Amino acid sequence: MIDWLGVGGNALWILGLALVLAAWSYQRSRMSRRSASAAPDAGYIAVGAWARLGAILVCLGLAVSSTSTLERALWVLVALCVVAEGLSRRAGHHRELDADRAA
Repeated sequence: MIDWLGVGGNALWILGLALVLAAWSYQRSRMSRRSASAAPDAGYIAVGAWARLGAILVCLGLAVSSTSTLERALWVLVALCVVAEGLSRRAGHHRELDADRAA
């Protein structure tokens, strides 16, 4: 019988890794074409969001694929840390935009 839970978990982390690698490759391509003096733009933030989504998928896929409860809990904890980091970056970016508008 096919272990569909294992297949789904492995598909999740493989998809997540593909997203992380695609975001990294796209960012390297953008940086090589951009001048050194140009400031980061919205594309940089979007690439970071795709990379974070990929990292979350990797963590969740590995949590589903793991056999130990402790290992599952740790992978979910890492995924939650990635989510928290993304939310704090987003809040920080909005504060910077508000400060720039006020100045």
